Amino acid sequence: MKNRRWAVVLSIVTGVAAGLLMRNHKLKKKVTLYQQLADKHLVLYQLMDEWVHIKQEGKNLERFFTQNHYKNIAVYGMNLVGRTLVKELKGTDIHVSYAVDQNADKMYTDIEVKTPQEELPKVDVMVVTPITYFDQIEAAMQNKIDCPLVSIDDILYEL
Repeated sequence: MKNRRWAVVLSIVTGVAAGLLMRNHKLKKKVTLYQQLADKHLVLYQLMDEWVHIKQEGKNLERFFTQNHYKNIAVYGMNLVGRTLVKELKGTDIHVSYAVDQNADKMYTDIEVKTPQEELPKVDVMVVTPITYFDQIEAAMQNKIDCPLVSIDDILYEL
């Protein structure tokens, strides 16, 4: 009888411990995901802050493209940074030929938006705006395009 009680108690304690461990594991995954998002948004904030400083100094991104003889460009990523870049270059001598985005079918913009899997027309340079994914995008695009791939943060910090 005593052994049976201990077996029941041990089963309950084991079940509770296993449940707590599983909950802790799920919680750690959520915390990791939230930390990654926070890090990504911090980088985005710093990028946009640098862009504002450049504008306050009277500079613009057209200067970078002109100095490097880039007339026709493609923009990879059409979220906040990509849309801001396209707006900044509107009315300049720099022509945004098209954009590339995983969600091309959900984009509403004045320029053509292609998926990374589509055939991509020749341009002078492709500007990558999702800077936290630059390495992955560079690896995916290296056999698709025949032009330099430049990160928007490299452009901003070069001005």
